[in-house]
Amino acid sequence: MNRCFILGNGPSLSTHDLDLLKGQVTFACNKIHRLYHTTTWRPTHWCSLDRTDYTTTIAEYLSHFREGYECHVAADWFGFRTGRVDPTEWKNVHVHTVCNAPHETAQPWSHISKVSHELCRYNGTGNSAIELAIRHMGYDEVYVLGFDLGYTDDETRNHFDPAYLPSGTRSMDQARRMNQRFLEAHQIAKAEADARGAVIYNAGRLDNLPYEQVVYEDIV
Repeated sequence: MNRCFILGNGPSLSTHDLDLLKGQVTFACNKIHRLYHTTTWRPTHWCSLDRTDYTTTIAEYLSHFREGYECHVAADWFGFRTGRVDPTEWKNVHVHTVCNAPHETAQPWSHISKVSHELCRYNGTGNSAIELAIRHMGYDEVYVLGFDLGYTDDETRNHFDPAYLPSGTRSMDQARRMNQRFLEAHQIAKAEADARGAVIYNAGRLDNLPYEQVVYEDIV
């Protein structure tokens, strides 16, 4: 099988020895660079596919571009809209059309493809990365880690870096809705993977996803 690893940015990600992923095909998201000081591992693919990501700065995007690995960004990312970054200058940058449905609208990948959108943005970059790997790149053995589904109104607890986002980013009600949407997005991913003969495994520390649980250290 053709396998890869996809990393979310939940707090449990910091409990994994990412150096074990060297030599594996990996997808990482958004502000993954905030843990680069802890590891010499770097992703094969970096993704920033949420149309509403205004917290990652142009300087941070450029730092990923300069790393040389493959970078996948949404076509309407603000840097491209304002003309401050020309994606054609970077051979490793891939610009994707992303579905403009609101976060509250859960739709299967098959519907998105029918309306000519390349990727579904439902509930953020991590889930878009799963779709990118399976539907567009043909990976059929996918391991996810760091997808914790434990959002609260305390931003210091929501990501591997307590300073990942500023405090006051979301209310507890917003956090609950986000957790429900993430679970729905993973349920969609499992159904879409099953339909394509692909398998998604949960290699994370928490048994919170609709995938078979495996032990990270046993499969790297």
